Amino acid sequence: DQGGRITFLPGNKGFILMSDKDGWDQMYLHNPDGSLKNKISSGEHWSTKIEYIDSEKNIIYFTSRKENSTRFDLFRVDFDGKNQQRLTFGDYTHSADLSPNGSYFITRYSNATTPDRLALVSNKGKIVAELGDSKGPDFETVKIAKTEIIRVISEDGLYQLPIRITWPMNFDPSKKYPVMINIYGGPNAGTVRDGW
Repeated sequence: DQGGRITFLPGNKGFILMSDKDGWDQMYLHNPDGSLKNKISSGEHWSTKIEYIDSEKNIIYFTSRKENSTRFDLFRVDFDGKNQQRLTFGDYTHSADLSPNGSYFITRYSNATTPDRLALVSNKGKIVAELGDSKGPDFETVKIAKTEIIRVISEDGLYQLPIRITWPMNFDPSKKYPVMINIYGGPNAGTVRDGW
C-alpha cells in the first residue's frame, strides 16, 4: 500500500513509516528489524502521500502541500534523505500521475485565475510538452466572477490563514453584499485550494 502509514519495501529492504512526530508529515526509513535507519523527507510537509517508489534507484516520489498550504506539488527524494526536489512548477496546484517506471509524469495544474492545463514532465522536473489547455478560444468573451486567494493574520499573529474569495459580478466596493462562508474544518483539512 503506497501512501499508507507503513509501506514495506521489496527484497526485505525494510519499510517506510509516515509520521507527524516532528509536527509535519515526514517519511522515515526503517530496517527490517524495525530500527530507524534515517529520516527521508524534510521541511514543512502537509498531506504527504507516496505516489511511487523506485526501489532499484532508491527514490521516492511523493505529493505534499509544502511550498504553499493551498497547493499540492510533486517531489522526489532519495531513501537516504538527500536530493529532495520539487518536480512540479509555477504557482499552481498540481495533480500528478507518474508513468509506470517513474520516468515521466503528467500533471493537471491550475490556480484560482488559471483554468486547468495539462503537461508532460520528466522526473527531473523539465516540461517535455504542453498537452492541453481548457482555456479555449472563447474564454476571453465569457464574463467570470473574479476569484482570488488572500491571506489574513490569525488573532495570535502566528499564522497567515488562506482565504479564497469569489467576488460578485460587477462588484461595487461602496455597496454591502451578503456573504456565504465555508469555515476551515480543522488541522490539515485543506479546505482552501488554489485551483480552478
